[in-house]
Amino acid sequence: MGKKKLLLAVIGLFYFGMALFAISAKKLHTASLPRVRIGYLEQRSFFVEGNQNFLPALPRELCETELYYLSEEEKNGEVRYIARNLNGVTLGKEENGYCPVLDGMSAIWPLITAGAEKLTDGQEVFVENEEDLKSWY
Repeated sequence: MGKKKLLLAVIGLFYFGMALFAISAKKLHTASLPRVRIGYLEQRSFFVEGNQNFLPALPRELCETELYYLSEEEKNGEVRYIARNLNGVTLGKEENGYCPVLDGMSAIWPLITAGAEKLTDGQEVFVENEEDLKSWY
């Protein structure tokens, strides 16, 4: 009879542990995601080919880095934040600490401004300043 009680106790502990793990799985997943901050490009005045234009402006510190924007995508039935690489962005000559975005990016896309150093295209991320997200749909 003692072995039976021990077996039932081990089974009970096992199922309790599995339930606890299932409850905390989302927190564990979120804790493992890279932390990023987002921002939006502001419109600034630039002289391009002799004409004054209002264009989206990329801050100097981001002009020579790999750029990522934030995409909302459904994965496993939940909306997740995914980092997407910006390829083919054409920048103009820097003026007053900003580079004009001539082509390849919209000013309404949420740009990853911090934490992009170790990202890869399609990687899920945690947005630290989620309250700054604007709906772009």
